[in-house]
Amino acid sequence: MNGRTVEQSYGRTLLVVVAVLAVLAVWRAPARGASRGDPKAGKEPYEKFCAVCHGPTGKGDGQGLRGLPVHPKSFSDAAALRNVTDQALFDTIQKGGAATGKSPIMPPFGDQIKEAQIRDLVAYLRSLAAPAR
Repeated sequence: MNGRTVEQSYGRTLLVVVAVLAVLAVWRAPARGASRGDPKAGKEPYEKFCAVCHGPTGKGDGQGLRGLPVHPKSFSDAAALRNVTDQALFDTIQKGGAATGKSPIMPPFGDQIKEAQIRDLVAYLRSLAAPAR
């Protein structure tokens, strides 16, 4: 065995296998942002499920909660959304406000909107934000 012990050969083979698996995992993983949705496709579910509370342009001025002490999140301020991850928005839409530490008035939509549509919706929410100054 070219002067190597069985353990050395096994160790080298194991190392190569692990390295190949790591390369394949990185290669097959979606690029950051690759799973982002299409904001144009997100407009329809926004209008259907969100606009009643968050308003037609995402300013949090919808009529659905008028007169209640709760004010829906505004999606029109990029600075306010800067620290909110896409995953946090996705989870709140899918699971509802109570499940994510937000307002319990925000209902879960995971049983009404498919995951791909939620990604589109998140992209649409991002598109509503005016650039931060």
